[in-house]
Amino acid sequence: MPQVRFIHLDTPTKDLSVCQQVKQLHQQSLQTLILARDPEHAQQLDQLLWTFDKTSFIPHAIYPCDVSCHTIMISHEDLQVEGAQAIVLGREAPFDYVKQFSVVVDFAEVYNASLRQNSRLRFKQWKEAGFPPQYEKP
Repeated sequence: MPQVRFIHLDTPTKDLSVCQQVKQLHQQSLQTLILARDPEHAQQLDQLLWTFDKTSFIPHAIYPCDVSCHTIMISHEDLQVEGAQAIVLGREAPFDYVKQFSVVVDFAEVYNASLRQNSRLRFKQWKEAGFPPQYEKP
């Protein structure tokens, strides 16, 4: 059963929040997939992971890469990555795809009416599927 975490965002700082969540998952030694919007967004997240926190080092790579060497991978495609335990959503993804991970990190982007509504729908979908999300305000 996946552990679903919804992170409250009241400002458009999702990419920074993605990196902060990945840092936490890395500290827990969870093999993690970051789901980007497109190849350009994957590149942006790659650069941000190297620079967002000057006190930490988070080894990562853009998929395709050697999954035996990288515990943090970035992709813009809905991939079946062997061994991946967690997913951090930089974009929306199909429910049936996301529920395969043991940890799902999603974001409640409440600063925008349309994004807030989409977040509420995803939260409700998880709850109705029997995976009650944990709502977190950083």
